[in-house]
Amino acid sequence: MQIKTKSKQFSKIVFLVCVFIILSILIPVLLHVYTLSTAENTNNNTNQSVSKNNYKITIRTYNWNNNSIENAEIYINNQYVGKTNKDGEIVITTNTHKFSIHAILQGYEITKLDNVILNEKNRYISLPMIAKGKYGLQGKFLLHNQDSRYSFVDDKLLINGENVKIENNGTFRALNLNSRTVELSFESANFKDFKKVLSLNNGYNEIGEFNLIPAGDIKAKFTNYINDLPVNNVKVQAEGVSSSLIKIIDNNMLIKDLDINKTIKIRISADKYDTREYSISINQGENTIKDLKMVPSGMLAFYGKNPNNPNYIGLYIITYDGKILQTIFEQNTKTKSIVKFKLIPEKNLLYFVSNHEISPNSKFFNIYEHDITNNQTKKINTTDINSLDINFISNKMIQYSRNNKHRTVYLASLSGDIIQHITSLSDSSEYKSGIIPDIGNTLFYVEKSNNTDKLFLYDVNAQESILLDTAKSINLLATNKNGNKLIYERKKGNIPEILLYTSENSKFKVIRQNILGQNYEFNQENDNEIIFIARRADQTKIVRINLNDNTEKVLLNYTLSQPITYFYQQNQYIVYGNENNQYIFEYFMPVLYKVVVKN
Repeated sequence: MQIKTKSKQFSKIVFLVCVFIILSILIPVLLHVYTLSTAENTNNNTNQSVSKNNYKITIRTYNWNNNSIENAEIYINNQYVGKTNKDGEIVITTNTHKFSIHAILQGYEITKLDNVILNEKNRYISLPMIAKGKYGLQGKFLLHNQDSRYSFVDDKLLINGENVKIENNGTFRALNLNSRTVELSFESANFKDFKKVLSLNNGYNEIGEFNLIPAGDIKAKFTNYINDLPVNNVKVQAEGVSSSLIKIIDNNMLIKDLDINKTIKIRISADKYDTREYSISINQGENTIKDLKMVPSGMLAFYGKNPNNPNYIGLYIITYDGKILQTIFEQNTKTKSIVKFKLIPEKNLLYFVSNHEISPNSKFFNIYEHDITNNQTKKINTTDINSLDINFISNKMIQYSRNNKHRTVYLASLSGDIIQHITSLSDSSEYKSGIIPDIGNTLFYVEKSNNTDKLFLYDVNAQESILLDTAKSINLLATNKNGNKLIYERKKGNIPEILLYTSENSKFKVIRQNILGQNYEFNQENDNEIIFIARRADQTKIVRINLNDNTEKVLLNYTLSQPITYFYQQNQYIVYGNENNQYIFEYFMPVLYKVVVKN
């Protein structure tokens, strides 16, 4: 009986052991089948409901050029869950929000993602796969305190010299690299640039996050203010900035990676251009230098309203863009003095004639010399003069003396000393005007007698006057530097004419008839050309005439509302304007409306 009982007990033990062995084998298998069944059912019906504790996610595998990879084996927390379909996707359900994933496929390196964290928005996982022998990486740029709408379209990322796209969320990938060692280079106007050299593991690498530091760049383009041509060989100094950070290529400048919310001073210089200093407050992103102008070195003289205070009118010296102003003299706008002036840049001197120290109504004037360097003015004539027929370069003027019945015309120095007696006039004659060349031994003058004007050439060496022309009205317009060419206007009938007289062959040539012109000048560089203001059809133009073939070219077609009232030449420039505004252009390459003075 005991034996039977023991035998039954042993049988029960054997049975229980067998059941335990069978269950230990079946349970994992059933669980694995259940998981596959769940994944397959989910693939077949993606709208199937999921409990609150489960997460339904889609995993997609793809290669370096974003083509889907089929039949990749997917493992969640090292547990096999299935293979990707022809679209490279597999949809699974998991009851944990944090896990690791890896994918296996022959011909590819094993791809692993650790610490994947799910949330309501993150239900789609991209799993790049790298071919055997290749390297791949993924990283992300972090923007602290930045607008969430920021995109990286203007930023540049190079990995081993190749452009890599940065997604709007800052993520970037490079999945077909041939080298384990890679150089990552980031360039941006909004953040500080950097370079990093990384050593990769086989296959796919998560290289982490990079904090971007806000920064500002300064960009500038150097062009000539007057003619808009590029200016090269510019030197730039920036306060507190290493010269290595200042890049100048041709006429373009770039200063990168400056700290924001700081103000720096920049000094810009170039040969034959004014040196200027600028202060600029650095904002994040691209910064420009306000009012940057590469202004050719030099000064202009002008008589008009004070650019800084239009209640005053006077004689001023000013840079070509009006930035720097030097006052010679000024009065309130109700008082205007007649002024004739000439700036001689090579001597740094300004000569002018004015009655501002005498009386605005006076018929007498004084001659002044202004030293630009020292900003000092002195009167150079010993007695008041009564003529504006002056040439400041030749240091000569024509003086007219009228005492009772004696009418005498003299050639004098600017100080008033008599050089030569030119002519004595009859009781019925009056001196009208004269014109003196810069150099040479001739001058021209007109005397008026019995409603008739007479034009004379005076030979200084021979000390004799030669009658050239007689007309109802004669007005002297311009003479060239040597005094052997004269432009004048005459009116014999009802039609006015502009003529050229050449003393070398004593020839007269009619240039134009019935023309409204003013401010005639010979081209300082070519005395076969004259320049003048022409008024036609309510328009003001600056016109050039070639005296050899009589052809005409419009240098300036002025279309602003206020007409031009004057122009003059200085070196290669032409200055033009009216009482309120003054402009400048270069004779051989005119660009319109470059402002010197604007009121």
